[in-house]
Amino acid sequence: PKIDLVLISHNHYDHLDRLTVKKLMREHDPEFVVPLGVASLLRKWGCQRVTELDWHGSSTHAALSITALPANHFSSRGTRDRNTSLWCGYLISSAQKKIYYVGDTGYSPVFEKTGKEYGPFDLCLIPIGAYLPRWFMGPIHVSPEQSVQVHKDLNSHKSVAMHFGTFKLADDNPLRAKKELKEALEKNNLTEEDFHIPNEGHSYLV
Repeated sequence: PKIDLVLISHNHYDHLDRLTVKKLMREHDPEFVVPLGVASLLRKWGCQRVTELDWHGSSTHAALSITALPANHFSSRGTRDRNTSLWCGYLISSAQKKIYYVGDTGYSPVFEKTGKEYGPFDLCLIPIGAYLPRWFMGPIHVSPEQSVQVHKDLNSHKSVAMHFGTFKLADDNPLRAKKELKEALEKNNLTEEDFHIPNEGHSYLV
C-alpha cells in the first residue's frame, strides 16, 4: 500500500539508510518525522516534507498525533558527530487508540514515568535484541527480561517484540533473544498473547 508517513527514531545506519529514504521518496513521497537535528540530513538527500521534533514535541498527520518521547540511546553516523542529533521513540495516537514505538533504548525509570504521563497504551513495539555483552550494550539496548519490565512499566495492553533478527549487531542472536523473552514472560505470568514475537516478513492483524 501507499506509504504516507515515515517515522525515523535516530540516525544510526540500521535505522536511517540513504538509499531506502530515496526509494521511499521516489515511490511514495511520504512525510518524514524525525528527531531534532536529523532533518538537515534528509533535506540534503532531497526530502522536502520533513518534520523535526524535540522530546515531548508533537505534530499531526491526518487524524493522528505523533509525539516524540525520550529513550536511552545515542546518535552518530561518523567519528565526529556523536550526540549532535537526538534519538527518540514515538507515541502515535488517535481519538480511540494509542500505539507506542519505544525505539532503540536501554532501561531506566523513564518508562515508568512515560507510562504514568502518557499511558496506558493499546499497543507497544518494544526492542528485545542486540543486548550482549551487557557491559557494552546495557546502557543503550534492553535485554529480553528488561523488555518485559518495559511492557509492565508502560501498562501496555499488548506488546510486540522488535529489533531482532534483521541485522547482526551484537553477541546475542535471534533465537537467544526469543528464548529469553519467553522465559521472562513465563516468570512474570505473561503469555505471547500479551507480548507477541512476530516472524519477519509475516503480516498480523492486531
